Amino acid sequence: MSRTKDPDELDTWLRYDPAVTTAAALSLLERLSPLQRAVFVLRQVFDCAPARTAAVVGCSEATYHHITTAVSRATGTDGRLPSWPPHIAGADHVARALAAIVPALTGVGITMEPHQAGHHQGAVFRDHDGQAIGALDLDILDGRISRIRWVKELKRQPEQASCATASPGHQAPGPNSRHSPGSCG
Repeated sequence: MSRTKDPDELDTWLRYDPAVTTAAALSLLERLSPLQRAVFVLRQVFDCAPARTAAVVGCSEATYHHITTAVSRATGTDGRLPSWPPHIAGADHVARALAAIVPALTGVGITMEPHQAGHHQGAVFRDHDGQAIGALDLDILDGRISRIRWVKELKRQPEQASCATASPGHQAPGPNSRHSPGSCG
């Protein structure tokens, strides 16, 4: 991704071209350290609040802000974290995204478990306490993952909070499942 004088112009351009957005997102992830990746994914992909993100990765809020500043400097976005695409398509892009994200998240103690929602397969990410952080909704074609959609919020259970908005038709594990979804904010 080349740097421009106007980050807003670059961000607007990236939002309208999915291929460019995907390439830029993957390039960014591959340049970050594992801790920076974990912070970036929790904040930008799963929309977790700064305090929640810091707690999940085991750092102070001051360290969290230092990490996000370093990420924004690395991308030339003048203090803002860049946008993240709502999905990653294509088997090669999916493989690169998972190879960058999963080890970074598991490295800070986040677990990933399979999850089925309707006719879609996916995975739920959970923090150290078993609280859901977010999920992946997968499209599988010819035995390969062809698209990942990020689910920022698992549908609410009556007494529980959530992180953002769920993808249509995606439901969190019910009250009788091993864990219940929690809050990222």
